[in-house]
Amino acid sequence: MLIEQIRWSIKEFMERRNLKDVDVAKAVDVDARTVRNFLEKGKGNLTTVEKILDYFSRLGWNYEITFPVPVYEEVAAGEGREIFGEEAGTVLVPRRLGRTVAIKVRGDSMEPALVDGSIIGVDPEQKELKHGKMYVLYLPWKGAVVKRIFFAEGRKKIMAKSDNMEYPDIIIDGEESVYVIGRVVWSFQEY
Repeated sequence: MLIEQIRWSIKEFMERRNLKDVDVAKAVDVDARTVRNFLEKGKGNLTTVEKILDYFSRLGWNYEITFPVPVYEEVAAGEGREIFGEEAGTVLVPRRLGRTVAIKVRGDSMEPALVDGSIIGVDPEQKELKHGKMYVLYLPWKGAVVKRIFFAEGRKKIMAKSDNMEYPDIIIDGEESVYVIGRVVWSFQEY
């Protein structure tokens, strides 16, 4: 159903802009037959669809499409846990957030920002730690945790803090002692 919605919307936009399939194919550097197959039959790969959507967004189309992102069990907001085990389902996110990894949060150490059972979106390409931002970290002695990062002693020490003050800070000697899975960029939760 989603692919039909996308296909119909692309066709409508092309008609409004008087674009032909050969024009779109040339602009996104794919074979015209590939574009035609998608427009007529809904067949093709998501990479081609992404290229078309990116091209249309440059032309002023701001249609928001959602994509399914797998949700993994689980990261700890409290005691550490192993991460990226079983898939626990999927969540639909806007296309601009589709390159994130979704992880279920267990524990209350990040309350009130993240409640137990929240689903967070982690951008695995954002590994450079920034003061005050929230990250999923893998600590060899603790497992995977979600914490807010603060620096001390001119970045020589990292403090991984919980938002819930009942939990102690985790002090890390330098960035080489921690593996950054990615920065938390969105969350879905029910209060």
